[in-house]
Amino acid sequence: MDIAMQQQAFERLEKQLRQKEKELYSIQRIGKALSSTLNLDELLKLIMQEITTLMDADRSTLFIVDREKGEIWSKIALKAEVKEIRQTLGKGISGYVAETGKAINIPDAYQDNRFDPATDKRTGYRTRSILCMPVWNPQSAEESREIIGVIQVLNKNDGIFSEEDEALLESLSAQVAISIANARLYSRLEKKFREIDLLYDFEQMLNSVQELPKMLGRLLVHTLDHLEARWVLGYVPHEGKYFFFATDRQHRIYFESAASVSLGWMNFVQQPTLKTLVADWETFREYFRINGDLELNGQEAIFSPIPVEEDERGLLIALDVGVGKPQHYADEQKMLELVAQKVFRARELQHLRESLLKRE
Repeated sequence: MDIAMQQQAFERLEKQLRQKEKELYSIQRIGKALSSTLNLDELLKLIMQEITTLMDADRSTLFIVDREKGEIWSKIALKAEVKEIRQTLGKGISGYVAETGKAINIPDAYQDNRFDPATDKRTGYRTRSILCMPVWNPQSAEESREIIGVIQVLNKNDGIFSEEDEALLESLSAQVAISIANARLYSRLEKKFREIDLLYDFEQMLNSVQELPKMLGRLLVHTLDHLEARWVLGYVPHEGKYFFFATDRQHRIYFESAASVSLGWMNFVQQPTLKTLVADWETFREYFRINGDLELNGQEAIFSPIPVEEDERGLLIALDVGVGKPQHYADEQKMLELVAQKVFRARELQHLRESLLKRE
């Protein structure tokens, strides 16, 4: 072997050594990030930054799988103009990986018919090479493994992604999975503590606030903050009148009463759906006197009946709950039902106070 060939071999080995040192350093940093915070957004941002550097790529995106909607959506997109990208399961490269669980390594995105160029068109970005890896739920059984996310790495700086890159990203995806699982567990525990505090605050309010409108307004404000909703609306019949109350993110409280309501509203209360609410909102909004502050254009909504009498019921509506987060709404639905019970108690206490005043 001549000196020139020896020099080339030495440079090649030196380059490989530097790459391995960089990989080791990044893995150490990811391990440190795992123990530094349980905040999912912060944690994944740190990890995705390291993955982008480690893979020598232009950008990385983590997609979270939302089974309820049949979609995946981006949690983090480095250097991207679009902060949130949503697409149907099975559509595009990342959607295909989320649906099938198969890793994909594509040297030229535009030569693969599974690639969806819609995001490139929106952002002006040009995707070339793609490495996409499923993120498996570490808590799911082997026979029923569940995909909870997809890591998509774009545009390898020196060409295309190698088999070594695939093996490395597969290893890193396992760390991402543990991060998501731990952070979600912590988030649920934290949420339960907040629910206990909220219910305690409600009990304090029921015992200290005398006027029904003020009590209902406070209940709704606390509920809106807890659910991270855009609006919370309520309706309850009381003593021959019909009370409508609402609050928004600015904590503006709306409270109106009506002597009568339409048959359409009564039917909606018995069987509430977002489709009916959107279709009849121009009529219904008159009861709340909300005017132009609330427009309904495909928001998410959860409903809970308020028990009143055998032939009557009230209703709570939460709009855009936890915007920007993957939602299954099971916990939020239970909380709204608990709030509905508190509204019922508030109405009963008001009825009792009015009865006592009449006796006096």
